[in-house]
Amino acid sequence: YLTGKEKFSFRISRNNTINSDKFYRMYNLKSSANWLKPVQKNVHLRNDQSVIVNATIDSEILKSPGLYNAKIFATRADKSANPEFDLMATFIVPYEFNSSNKYSQIFEAEKIMPGMHKRYFLKIPFGTSNLKINFSAKSKDFSSLRYYLHDPDGREKYFNQFETDENLNSTKYV
Repeated sequence: YLTGKEKFSFRISRNNTINSDKFYRMYNLKSSANWLKPVQKNVHLRNDQSVIVNATIDSEILKSPGLYNAKIFATRADKSANPEFDLMATFIVPYEFNSSNKYSQIFEAEKIMPGMHKRYFLKIPFGTSNLKINFSAKSKDFSSLRYYLHDPDGREKYFNQFETDENLNSTKYV
């Protein structure tokens, strides 16, 4: 989870497809999003040496829960400015459960077309032992929900499925 002081690195090395021992190239770096900032404005590769590209995240911009994806583009630092490579960064800002929202989240009026999906990323408070999920639908509307719960390392821990019945309400305790 973002603290505002995140710094991460990408290691870049050349693939030597030209089979040459001598190589030198400068690259200009630019981000596709204002929340992803390369620390360096340019880097250079020499021979078989690798280079580290450092980047930071502006957590003030990433306030709303969701999935954020951006790239750092590297172009040649010459008149051609040919694109050479890009570096992808993906960050998740989860919905939080805390005393200010009474440890509750409500998602209303969600309508998703058949075959589509919507993801919610949740930060469950440390020490939580139970999770209650209520699912309901409007009268005469069929609704279905499939959910997967993962631990912070991305391993699936739980799966279940809801479908509305005659009473149009379902509750599960996890």
